[in-house]
Parts: sequence; C-alpha cells; structure tokens
Amino acid sequence: MNKYRVRLFSVFVVCMILVFCVLGLFLQQLFETSDQRKAEEHIEKEAKYLASLLDAGNLNNQANEKIIKDAGGALDVSASVIDTDGKVLYGSNGRSADSQKVQALVSGHEGILSTTDNKLYYGLSLRSEGEKTGYVLLSASEKSDGLKGELWGMLTASLCTAFIVIVYFYSSVTSRYKRSMESATNVATELSKGNYDARTYGGYIRRSDKLGHAMNSLAIDLMEMTRTQEMQRDRLLTVIENIGSGLIMIDGRGFINLVNRSYAKQFHINPNHMLRRLYHDAFEHEEVIQLVEDIFMTETKKCKLLRLPIKIERRYFEVDGVPIMGPDDEWKGIVLVFHDMTETKKLEQMRKDFVANVSHELKTPITSIKG
Repeated sequence: MNKYRVRLFSVFVVCMILVFCVLGLFLQQLFETSDQRKAEEHIEKEAKYLASLLDAGNLNNQANEKIIKDAGGALDVSASVIDTDGKVLYGSNGRSADSQKVQALVSGHEGILSTTDNKLYYGLSLRSEGEKTGYVLLSASEKSDGLKGELWGMLTASLCTAFIVIVYFYSSVTSRYKRSMESATNVATELSKGNYDARTYGGYIRRSDKLGHAMNSLAIDLMEMTRTQEMQRDRLLTVIENIGSGLIMIDGRGFINLVNRSYAKQFHINPNHMLRRLYHDAFEHEEVIQLVEDIFMTETKKCKLLRLPIKIERRYFEVDGVPIMGPDDEWKGIVLVFHDMTETKKLEQMRKDFVANVSHELKTPITSIKG
C-alpha cells in the first residue's frame, strides 16, 4: 500500500509541476501581450496629444521645440519632429532619430512602426489646413527586465504557494483514504485466511465507510455460511461414521478421500493408511479393485456379493458401487458401500443344514415302515 501511495503521489506531483509550468508560460504570454497592447495604446495617445500641441503650420519655431523637449522629460519618451523631406528638425534628444523609422514614416507608414531593441516606435503625420507639413516620431522603452523579473517572481511565488496548498490537501485526503483502504485490505486478508471474525472500522471518510460496511457484511455472511456448512458437515460425518456399513469415497482421479469407522472396523485397518492413496494401491483384494475399475469404465451402478479373506476368516460382503455425477453429468468419483452379509450367510447355511437334517430324519422312519 505504501509503495502504491508513493507511486501515485509521484505521478500527481509530476503532473502538477507540468500543469503549473504550462500555466506559467501561458500567463507570461498573456501578461506580455496585454502590456504590449497597453503600451501601444498609451504611446498612440501621447503622439496624438503632442500633435495637438504643436503648431503644424510653422514647425520650425522655438515654441514647438520647447514643447517637444518638455514632453520628452514629462512623458518619459523620445520625441522628434521631422519635415516632409525626412529631415529631423529637432527632438527631445537633439536631432538624432532612427533613420529606418524616419524613412518608413516618410514613405507613408504611420502608427506603430516596429518594436526593436526593447523600444516601441510610433509615427504620426502633422497637417495644417489639410496639407501634410511634417511628422512627429515617438519612441518609448518597453518594460524593463527588472519589472519582468519581478512579475515572474510574483507568478512563481503564487504558483508555488498554490502547489503547496494542493499537495497538502491531497496528502491529507489520500492519507484518510489510505487508512480506510488499509483497514479493508487487512480484513480481506484475514477473510482469505479463514478468520471471519475480522472487522473493519470506518469513520475516516463517509464514502469509504461504504467499503468498510460492505467488508463487514461480507465477513458476517461468510461466517454464517461457514457455520452452516460446518453444521451440515458435522451432521453428515456423524451419519457416515455411525452407519453399520463400511463406506469409502473415491474422487474422480482415483484417490481415496474418505473411509468411515465401520469399514476400518470390518477390515481391521487404520483409515489413515488408505486416505490420499490410489484405490489400486490401497485395496488388498483384487475383487474390489476390479469392481471399482468396472464402475470407472461403465459409469454405472454395480452391486456384487464378494467373499473376502480377512485375517484367518472369510467374510461375505455385498458391495454397492455408485458413481457420483455432478452438474452437466460431470464425473466426480465413486462411493462404495460394504454390507457385511456374513451372519446372514451363516443363518442361511444353518437353515439349509436344518432342512437337510429334518428331511433325513423324517425319511428314515418312513422307509422302515414301507419295509
């Protein structure tokens, strides 16, 4: 049970780790996508706000340059104003700007240009009276690695806490089930050994109590069945041992598995010397062996009167051999019943002798009279 519990717990832990790893990667991707979208919306609003502050009709003036420089510090972005020819007029960091982004902006690609080197670029055209007069280019740094690390740390801590809590509750529940299962297993083991007094005691988990109640009911039923069978067996053995005729039971393989007291007394043997032996090795009389073989061959009832030598005398036995057939005519063995007919034979012989003597005694005077 302990080995099974360890294996089950190991599989559970591995599955939980895999699930949390996949969940962590999914949440990371979700957070990064959400932050990217928010950053794009934020820089778009900032670009439109700056465009509304600038004098698009006269870009190259001190007021516009001051607005751009102030915005760079206040909004934490790099802003540049570019004329229609792609020349940087001024910016929060001087006249430096990414030439590729400037070229793309002049070519008509407005909005989010690209994200490179952890920077987000956004370009917007400036118009005065419907005519394009220039462009404003903003670039902002994305979330720093430190912030991402902090996010990962919080996510890892949350998942680890959840993992520990789940493992704790899992261990608590499985340990309670384990006690119920171990109790039921012990009872089943005792029942298999024939100890029907074994009982399981529930109370750990309601559902597992059903298993305990079922095991206890099974134990009670088995005890009652065993007692009933023992009573019937004792009664049958009492009848078999106390009948006046000898009785032997042979199984389907030819082994003797029952010898009653009357047979042992009639033939002056120890029953243990015949039990679990083949009939042709156990029986001393060839006539009995031949009778058993006939029954095995024909599978029919046989009855014979045999005169068998027992020590210094010869005794007469009427032997009834009956085949034992199970369900579907399945061969189970043979029952032999030995009826001692010796006294009957003696009485019959005495009757014959008496009749012969009487006939002789009556015959002699009649012959004398007839002269």
